[in-house]
Amino acid sequence: MPHNDHQFDDDIPVYKLNGHNALVSQGPSRYELRSEEVEDIMSRMPSWIIRRGTTVLWMVITLVFVGAYFIHYPDTLATSVTISSSDPPVKIVSPSSGKIQRIFINNNQAVKKNENICLMENPANYHDMVNLKQALAALDTSSSLDRTLKTISIGQHMQSGELQGAYTDLYQSISQYQFFMERDFFSRKLGQLQSQVGYQSQLNKELQQRDVLLNQQLVLEKNKYLADSSLVKEKVIAPLEFDNSRKELINRQMNADATRSVILENKLQQTEYQKTITDLQQQKTQQQNDLAQRIRENVKRLLGQMEVWEQKYLVKSP
Repeated sequence: MPHNDHQFDDDIPVYKLNGHNALVSQGPSRYELRSEEVEDIMSRMPSWIIRRGTTVLWMVITLVFVGAYFIHYPDTLATSVTISSSDPPVKIVSPSSGKIQRIFINNNQAVKKNENICLMENPANYHDMVNLKQALAALDTSSSLDRTLKTISIGQHMQSGELQGAYTDLYQSISQYQFFMERDFFSRKLGQLQSQVGYQSQLNKELQQRDVLLNQQLVLEKNKYLADSSLVKEKVIAPLEFDNSRKELINRQMNADATRSVILENKLQQTEYQKTITDLQQQKTQQQNDLAQRIRENVKRLLGQMEVWEQKYLVKSP
C-alpha cells in the first residue's frame, strides 16, 4: 500500500501488516457512505442553466452596458410651469369689446377695491356721467327734494349716451316739479281765499255790531209801542199815530231779522271758503307728492341703468 497519509476515523482499528498499516473492514464506514453521496452528485450531468449560466450572465451585463451607451436619458425636460405668489396677479377682462377711451391709473400704481381702471369707448361723456351719478345719489337719499334740487345741477344737454331716454324723463319730471313750485298756482288761489275769509270775518264783526244796535232800537220801539197802545186806549193819541208807531216797530223788527240773516249767510260763506281752502291744500299736496314720486321713480330707474353702464364700459379693480 502506498505511504500516503490519510485521515481515518478513530473508531476503525488499524493493524500492522508487513510493516504497513492495514484497515480491518467492519462494514461500510461513514466515509464510504459520504463518498457515495458525493460521487452520486458529481456523477449527474448539470443542467444547461448551470453549464451556461456564466455565459448568459456576461451576455446580460454586456447588453446593459451597450444599451446604456446608446440610450441616453435626457438631462433637461421641457415642460410648462405656473408660478404663483401668495398675492397672485388678477386677470381683468373687459365685459365689452372695443377701444380703451381712458385709463385712470398709472403704471405700477397701487389700486383699491372697486377703483376705476379704464373706460371703454362709448357715446356717453364721462364727466357728465360722474356728475349725473352724484346728482342721482343726492336725490335718492334726499329727505327734502326742494332743498336738494337747489344744490345739484342737471342740464338739458347732458351727454348720457345709452341713458339718454331715461335721463330725458328725469329732466322733464324735475322741470315740471320746479315749474309747479315756482308758479305755485295753488298758493295764489289759497291766498286769495284766505283774504276773502278775512274780509268775511271783518264783515261779520260789523254785522254783529249792527245787530246789537238794531236790537237796542227794537227794544226802544217796543217800549214806545206799548206806551202808545195804552194811550190809544185812553184816547190820548189818535189811532193814526198809534198805527205809525206800530209800523215803525215792524220795520225795526224786519231790520233786525235781516241783519241776522246776513250774519248767517256770512258764516255759511266763511265755511265754504274754509272747505275750498282745505280741498286746495289737499290737491296741492297730492300733486306735489305725485311730481316728487315721479322724480324718485325716474331716479331709481336711471340708477339701475347707470349700474349697467358701469358694468359694461367701466373696468374696475376686483
